[in-house]
Amino acid sequence: MNFQYESNRVFLSENEQVIAQVDFSFVDENTVNIHRTFVSEQLRGQGVASAIVEATVNYLKEKNLKIICDCPYVKKWFTKHDEYHQWIKK
Repeated sequence: MNFQYESNRVFLSENEQVIAQVDFSFVDENTVNIHRTFVSEQLRGQGVASAIVEATVNYLKEKNLKIICDCPYVKKWFTKHDEYHQWIKK
């Protein structure tokens, strides 16, 4: 998947429409809060949400940012991916 990266989101678009997206905002200079995950209906059940969350976490990890999760999907995703727990701000 060809995700696009911006300062406050990671997204996937098709025909100039966003079809999957993870939104986050800075809490401070070292921490972001992931507050929303969206996947269009036509892509649900295909692993797109997991893929875009993983891409987002890797993007934030590369920037050496810690993560807070308000998004229920991302909270659940982290419970299944122990290898990323070090990036959760405690």
